[in-house]
Amino acid sequence: MEKQHSGRSSFSGKLGFVLSAAGASVGLGNIWRFPYLAAKYGGGIFLLIYILLAVTFGYTMIMAETALGRMTRKSPVGAFAASGKGRWRAFGGWINAVIPILIVPYYSVIGGWVIKYLVGYITGHGSELAQDGYFSSFIANGASVEIVFLLFTLLTLGIIFAGVRNGVERVSRMMMPVLVVLSVIIAAYSVTRPGALEGVKYFLVPNPANFSWMTVVTAMGQMFYSLSIAMGILVTFGSYMKKDVSIEGSTKNVEIFDTLIAMMAGLMIIPAVFSFSGGDPDTLQAGPALMFITIPKVFESMGLGKTDFINLSKSMINLDFQKELKCINSPVMVICGEKDAANKQASLQLQSQLPQAELLVIKNSGHEVNIDAPEDLGKALSAFFNL
Repeated sequence: MEKQHSGRSSFSGKLGFVLSAAGASVGLGNIWRFPYLAAKYGGGIFLLIYILLAVTFGYTMIMAETALGRMTRKSPVGAFAASGKGRWRAFGGWINAVIPILIVPYYSVIGGWVIKYLVGYITGHGSELAQDGYFSSFIANGASVEIVFLLFTLLTLGIIFAGVRNGVERVSRMMMPVLVVLSVIIAAYSVTRPGALEGVKYFLVPNPANFSWMTVVTAMGQMFYSLSIAMGILVTFGSYMKKDVSIEGSTKNVEIFDTLIAMMAGLMIIPAVFSFSGGDPDTLQAGPALMFITIPKVFESMGLGKTDFINLSKSMINLDFQKELKCINSPVMVICGEKDAANKQASLQLQSQLPQAELLVIKNSGHEVNIDAPEDLGKALSAFFNL
């Protein structure tokens, strides 16, 4: 049995790592999820608790996971197993590997919603998107939701094959600046609208009267979700980090960037809610629909054209891809029989396009490896799953 290892890629440097890790952390997690949770669970008091958790527990966790990945140069499963003796260590890695698998469908649904709104603006239906009830009627249409879900999934797969440097890093370098610039513009407009200052006060000034233990629990959950903690993503990122890049400095930059974007997203949406609805409690409790209800109204009020909305949507979608890319960026075994000439070339191409893939060529076997060499196949699978 011959074993071939693919060459392992890496981030080009600190900037590539910071932008890519920030892309995985920010995405829709901050632009879509953070504002509606802040609006629902107390505004300023939610923000205060989130920041306290992020700069203490959160920072420790993201630095530890990144360091583990760089030290071992392995996937989450392999990294946890290599960190010490005992089978239970590998179990922690499997938990990290399973969580992103559960998140991918959830993220793909939200990504599909963004694509739906993007298509709506491309086709000139911006005013229709801003109407009350549009979002509810859209998600009630099962066929439409499933189509955009599949489209988002296909677009994600298209990005996967680009690899770490040509895919993840390149997309992040292009889209992160676009997201930051447009976020600043939209937030500046939202906070200057009539009645918006009440929303700014609600979001930035902690009010103890709005405190509840659910605020703490929700802020903790958002911190894990937003910073990509316990998902194997930072371990995977760390495994691609060069040895001469500072872990402490890089992770600090990631957390600062993530928190600032979360606050910017809150200033984009919550003041606009107060401006358009007077801070209506029902609107503040809109939950996942809040961004899709509010942002179209902001765009319509600003008079933004198709190009502006396309740039914003593209930045959000592509940043969201980063989360999914890391979810799938796990060890892969490509198996091919030595005599299987028809599929050998395809196996080599597949191995070359997956960052952590290894190709196993099993001797004296053809297309049906499980029949021609069952013992060798069994040994190969056993070795692979005991990382």
